[in-house]
Amino acid sequence: MTLEFFTSFLAWCTLVNLVFLLIWFFFLTAGGGWVRRMHGKWFSLTDEVFAATHYRMIAYFKLLWVFFNLTPYLVLRLFV
Repeated sequence: MTLEFFTSFLAWCTLVNLVFLLIWFFFLTAGGGWVRRMHGKWFSLTDEVFAATHYRMIAYFKLLWVFFNLTPYLVLRLFV
């Protein structure tokens, strides 16, 4: 595996994960009631617990995205 291939791979991973994060956020903000009703059928969650859980998971996903996708990609692009 060459360094150029790994840089390209990280670029695509960064882009795909960013799109996933934006879609997740869009579904919660634009269709929050629909998503709550759908999850309410599966789990017994109050609205406060539902919102706190999803926004906490978005924060964890964003943190992992920055550490494992964005930072290595930027390091390879800037310093190699």
